Formats: sequence, C-alpha cells, structure tokens
Amino acid sequence: MSQCPRCGTAADPGSQSCSACGAPMAAAGRGGEKARTGPRRAYLTELATKAFDLADTFNLMFEEPFVGWRAELAKPGMSTAGGKQALQHMGLLAQGGGTLVIGHIDQSTNQAEIRTYERVDAMHRERFQSPFPIAPEDWDAFANKVARFLRTEGFTITLVDTGVSRRPRAASPGVPVLWVVLGGLLIAAVAVAATLLVLRYAP
Repeated sequence: MSQCPRCGTAADPGSQSCSACGAPMAAAGRGGEKARTGPRRAYLTELATKAFDLADTFNLMFEEPFVGWRAELAKPGMSTAGGKQALQHMGLLAQGGGTLVIGHIDQSTNQAEIRTYERVDAMHRERFQSPFPIAPEDWDAFANKVARFLRTEGFTITLVDTGVSRRPRAASPGVPVLWVVLGGLLIAAVAVAATLLVLRYAP
C-alpha cells in the first residue's frame, strides 16, 4: 500500500489520485520522469542508426583501396550505451589475415581521426615484422579521399602521427662499380688486340 503525499491516507499502488483528498499519487511523477527520458533515448537511437548507415556507405566506397586489402568501418549495435559506443573504428584488412586500425570516427562529437602513413607503417612493422607494403603516395591519396568523404558527412578530421619522420623507400640496386671497371678494361683490351692484328697483317 502507498500513502497520499498530502493527507497520508492509505491508497492502492495503482491509484491515480487519493480517495480522501483527491491529490495525485506519486505514480504520476514516475510517468513524468519516463517522458523526460524519451528525447534522449530517441537521440541515442538516431546516433546508432546514423552510424550504421555511414558504415554501409564507407564500406561500399572503399571496398578495396589497395590490391589484397579491404577497408572497413565497423558497424555499431543499435544501442550506443548512452553514447559510449558511438566510436567506430576504421580498419584495413589484409587478404591473408590480420587487421590494422587506421582511424576512428565519433558520431556523438562529429570528430574523426585518420592515421598517417608513418603511424600505419610503424604498426605493420611491430605486428608483422615487415614494412607496410603500400607506397606512401598511394596511402596519402587514400587517406585524403577518406578525409574528403568524412568532411562531406560533417566530421572534423585529425591526422594522427607517430612523430617519426617518413622512412625513405629502398632504392633499386644500381650497377656495381666493379662491373663498370671490368667492362671498361675488357673494351680496352679488345681495342688493343684489334690494333695489333691490323698492324701485323698490314702490307
């Protein structure tokens, strides 16, 4: 049994008002609280739906940015847990297995982070003990394309670096100096031999 907040008369739990004085019971207050939480709940559901739609568009646009690699924006659940799960990670998935996290977006703040080539290369070296097999200029072109897409969706972009300067790419091996010298000596020897033959058989 509950009591009337005005006169203290006992009342059934389901009563809307006091039978003695007509005052509204506390149940109405609980209903008002529930009504106030409605807009926030709708907002969080909207966040989850927007994130889901954005993931579908991203995954279609950047399905295979590099040969053997697939870019993917993670899809959230339909509940963002009060906004805590509004963060979606961007991953680069290798055809042979393994994933590199290359950035993330936050639907609740409209902020996005994209990792630079140096950061991704460092992660690849740490995880796979080998350099990232994508050329820096190809990665930069991909990252710029992703940034342009996210800006059109209303996100502010931040590039995340390691603070390490870009590693120079290995130059293709040139012709060894030794072979150049030997080639020159061989040509000179042939020239001398030809001259001697001409002098020997000259009339």
